[in-house]
Amino acid sequence: MRRIGPALAVCALIAWYTPVWPALPYAQLDSGWALALSVACERGLVFGRDLLFTYGPLGCYSTRQYSPTTYWGGAVLFASVAGLAASLTYDARKSMRAHFAALIALAWLGIEQDTALFALPLAYADHAHRNGTRSWRTVATLAVMAALTLVKFTLLPLMALTVITSCLMRREKSITGGLIDGALFVVTMAVAWWLAGQPFDAIPEYLSGSAEVSRGYAQAMSWPGGASGSSTRALAIAACVVLASLGAGWLAISRSIDHSDERRSRIGWRLFVVVLMLLGIRLGTTRGDPEHLVRTAILAGAVVLYFWPQDQHLRRWAKGIVLVCAVLTLALGLPRAPSQRAKGMLERHFDSTILGLETWRNGWPPKTTLEAQLALERQILGQQPLLSAIDDRFDIIGEDQYLLLALNTQHWAPRPIMQGYSAYTDRLTRLNAAYLAGPGAPTWLVVSVRPIDGRFAMMDDPAIWPVLKSRYDSLETDDTHALLKLRGTPTPINESLIQSELNLSDWTPVPSFGSRDVYARLAVRESVSDRLLALAWKPAINYLEVMTSSPDQAKRYRVVPEAAASGFLLSPLIENHRELDAWMRDQSQTLTRVTAIRVVDGSGRPIASHLTLSTRPFLTP
Repeated sequence: MRRIGPALAVCALIAWYTPVWPALPYAQLDSGWALALSVACERGLVFGRDLLFTYGPLGCYSTRQYSPTTYWGGAVLFASVAGLAASLTYDARKSMRAHFAALIALAWLGIEQDTALFALPLAYADHAHRNGTRSWRTVATLAVMAALTLVKFTLLPLMALTVITSCLMRREKSITGGLIDGALFVVTMAVAWWLAGQPFDAIPEYLSGSAEVSRGYAQAMSWPGGASGSSTRALAIAACVVLASLGAGWLAISRSIDHSDERRSRIGWRLFVVVLMLLGIRLGTTRGDPEHLVRTAILAGAVVLYFWPQDQHLRRWAKGIVLVCAVLTLALGLPRAPSQRAKGMLERHFDSTILGLETWRNGWPPKTTLEAQLALERQILGQQPLLSAIDDRFDIIGEDQYLLLALNTQHWAPRPIMQGYSAYTDRLTRLNAAYLAGPGAPTWLVVSVRPIDGRFAMMDDPAIWPVLKSRYDSLETDDTHALLKLRGTPTPINESLIQSELNLSDWTPVPSFGSRDVYARLAVRESVSDRLLALAWKPAINYLEVMTSSPDQAKRYRVVPEAAASGFLLSPLIENHRELDAWMRDQSQTLTRVTAIRVVDGSGRPIASHLTLSTRPFLTP
């Protein structure tokens, strides 16, 4: 009986983690890139060369979104994470109470797909510290952790640190054992890379490109918020997250004092916990919106639950406070959009798990049922007239990759950075522009202009817009998209070069240059306090305010600093796909001109900036 209970609990945990009934693709930003990742895996696109994203070549298996080619791979991935984490926990803990508390903590992590992947390094390091020996469990876990580094690039430092610190914590202090662990980790990564169909000569491009994506992510993707109820809610969540994370980290570190007398083991454990919690905090605060902060709260709550069975009165109170903060964060941050199928991520995941198991129990394989529903979505989406003309290689400009459902994915020829909002550095947007200007440019482009977070539209992938005007014809538009086709001969930009340098302190007039296109380079000066804020919380967000000719009113847009410094189309003002269509047809006289600009912070205070204006694009492939 003592074995049946834990075995049932482990099976329940595996069922909880495994996406038996994953979500279906739909018209939403995250769903779009998840579908695109699945198509990239199916097509064998090379990451780092054909595609650059925060996820790697195995990322398609971690999205918990249905795709026929990744369904079973995703199920195996999450089942392996859950089974190995539970097995390590059971092997490291002696009392039944400690074992079940840890399983509850692992189940808490499994609520969300990003936090679920933290379960394995947590269980692996805890096993090394408590048990201190190697076994088949540790070898299997090491191999899976190596594969997880190819799921998401940001997992690479966490998994590598877990292996290093675990070597410090083991009772077997031989250097040979540590070298064997390191070699197994690297070799398994290489094997996983090869099994994913990736050439080894693309590894440097993948690492450098992914590092570039990660480097610019915080500055470009931090949530703008604002003086609103949602902003206040986010700050309240952030306070709970910080308290919960610091408390969870302290509790985990203090456990090492009680359970280990060896200095090297204590150092290894403390280093692991500090890095784990710091990465967990950045997981939420980099974006900084309620939905991402919830993930940090989930991690903090899981760490507390993982070390719950301790008898010290003070720590019991501390654990209670941290857990309350985590639960409060989860409650405050639950998504409330009516379009979502449940009120929050916990209910959503519970419902999908139960639905999948019920479908299987009734004799209807979930994959078959999901495939039928997906086919219906394809049929409905394929009725759009604009898409019916696409009969050759194509790409989707914007974040509507869900349209891949209605198109021949064998013809999909994506830019390296497939969603424009992610081309937020000079290097990334130049890669996209070079691709569209090169001989391998796709014949068709489906274009939407819907910037996220209130951005200035032409700062999303800023280098590609002049290339589109030079190489493509705009054929037609519908309610949401414009359809472009590659022309035989590019149209050169014959505008005479006129440039102007301006220092902005407040409202500054923008010269019209005879109604020509006006391109701008904007360098926003960053204060010391802004840099400190970026380290402690998230980067400060500044705004570009523009005064327009028709009507004469000010509009505010979020500035993406590196994209602004690279160069972007400032005037005419393009805010949607119909205005883009008019600009590409040289009907700029019908568009609104920018007459004056200034840069302000979130409170509306002007910020000193330097502006360079030109009648020709600054960025050329």
